[in-house]
Amino acid sequence: MKKLLLVIVCIFMLTGCDIEYNLTIDNDSFDEKIVLSILKQDTSFENMTDYLKNKIPISNERYETKFYEPSIDVHENSYDLVYDYSYDLDSFKNGFFVNNCYTDISITEDGDILNISSGKDFRCLSPDNGLIADSAKINIKTKLEVLDNNADSVNGDTYTWNINKNNYETKTINLKLKKVNENSFDFSFIIYIAIPIIIFGVIFILAKNKIRKINKI
Repeated sequence: MKKLLLVIVCIFMLTGCDIEYNLTIDNDSFDEKIVLSILKQDTSFENMTDYLKNKIPISNERYETKFYEPSIDVHENSYDLVYDYSYDLDSFKNGFFVNNCYTDISITEDGDILNISSGKDFRCLSPDNGLIADSAKINIKTKLEVLDNNADSVNGDTYTWNINKNNYETKTINLKLKKVNENSFDFSFIIYIAIPIIIFGVIFILAKNKIRKINKI
């Protein structure tokens, strides 16, 4: 499995494909979705279905027994070959795509701080691998607090890096997140729920006592 999946997919194309790597990070989950978009004018649906037969492991483990189950999305002018999988932190560290596209990927956890950093060489866009891909877009989406990043653009909670033939040898990804401490007390409960209930209870008791006094008179 040393031969990159993206090479397997794209090397036979007449022109390049566009790669979109989407990663959604939660406290303990990493939901990965890789989309390879090829124009209809450059291939046929029958050729696309041939790629569904490739058994691609979800990690670089030597005896990995789990494999991606790819699918094809059909659009007006293109076909999307889609690979997706949901990891936990430990399995994501050895994920197939992240380790084949970046040889120096680092994913570390220090208390509630999560650091993700890559090396400079994005191998999945390297001409040395015979790949004809035109570009790669990496989207990382998270609702966790972002302490530091070097994304090219940020749209809401999505951080995007754009990789092309001019920067694939120097483009790095750095993202520092603060995870949510699930054992910590949520003070928003007091503010939004507990306090209104207490106030309503006090008003109810005062009103009830006032009614009793009126009835006694």
